[in-house]
Amino acid sequence: MPERSSRILVQTELFPPLLCGEGVFARNLSKGLAGCGHRVLVVTSSLHGGYEVERDGELEIHRLPSVRNPLYPTFRLSIPSKARLQAILDGFRPDAVQVNNPSWAGERILSWAKAHGVRSVASHHYHPATLWGNHPWLRPFAGILGRLAAKSMTKFYQRADAVTAPSVYAAGRLEEYGLAGVVPVSNGVDLDRFHPIRKDAGMFAKWGVPAGARVILHHGRLYRSKRVDLILRAFAGMPENVWLVVSGDGPDRNRLEKIAPDRTRFVGHVNDETLPALYACADLFAIASPLELQGIVVLEAMASGLGVVSVAAGALPELVVDGTNGFLCAKDSVEGFRTNLLMALERSLELGSGARSMALAHGLSSTVERFEALLAKPQVGTRCQ
Repeated sequence: MPERSSRILVQTELFPPLLCGEGVFARNLSKGLAGCGHRVLVVTSSLHGGYEVERDGELEIHRLPSVRNPLYPTFRLSIPSKARLQAILDGFRPDAVQVNNPSWAGERILSWAKAHGVRSVASHHYHPATLWGNHPWLRPFAGILGRLAAKSMTKFYQRADAVTAPSVYAAGRLEEYGLAGVVPVSNGVDLDRFHPIRKDAGMFAKWGVPAGARVILHHGRLYRSKRVDLILRAFAGMPENVWLVVSGDGPDRNRLEKIAPDRTRFVGHVNDETLPALYACADLFAIASPLELQGIVVLEAMASGLGVVSVAAGALPELVVDGTNGFLCAKDSVEGFRTNLLMALERSLELGSGARSMALAHGLSSTVERFEALLAKPQVGTRCQ
């Protein structure tokens, strides 16, 4: 095994504190690679508009000038600045690069890597249908938008030496676009951080949930495409000792609060330090998004010992095994979702044990090792094996 560490550049438009699956994955991968002894530099969009450089432990983070994304108001888009990016690449001289989702910066980095004989890996995290799922006025144009997205993604990913997707379902979608050889690699989850023991006895009391109540948790960004409205409608009529806690924020929150039944608590953003206890203190996790390419929040919930009630759509059936670690229903079935919530509450301990077992197959350390291998060339060290 080579002793030398490698210089690895990770690029993503979305990086914490911006909240989304791509950003969580990029941070976890970057920290994991740095923990293996590699020098990691992250290129992402700035939080406030201007160019920023910061450190997060062993990570060096360069935030490119950005503007607010008009279609996703909680996200940012970096502004094309070839000179700035070229200076970063020439100064760091990476041995390998990993980029996430199509972007101008990712395209420039892949072109630089090819010109310099540097190994490149591109990772897919985006479902085009979220665009018209979040913006109903775009639905009449779904066909043409979908074809344009497929063409754009295929052209982008063909520039990389290797392409990954977080699930068999996600890899299959890219292959339907004509992109061969996509490698399914789980996003992974930190099995020590997210664990059933991470409880906090007063977690839900501060939000007015009475002691002894059963708690169904939903955590994630509140966008229309996430279909939290289905969870709310399914929760209506649940027993009096059952409460629903919705964690996270987003542009759909106001609409959701207006239709929420009694015993529902919207608690907003929960910080990283509190998140493991939030999961561990709940009895059950609910997700109704039909467009998940894997679902990092599902992995976190399962690692925390929560059974999962979800829709049978997207990549969720790869994680949720009906009757073993949760229950599945048709993606638009309110009655089916309600029935499954009731059954899951009755079997929460059994399902939680099955959920933790599923999560063990998706440990973050295994994901980091897979990416180390994918990024490796003869001169690039693999240090986590």
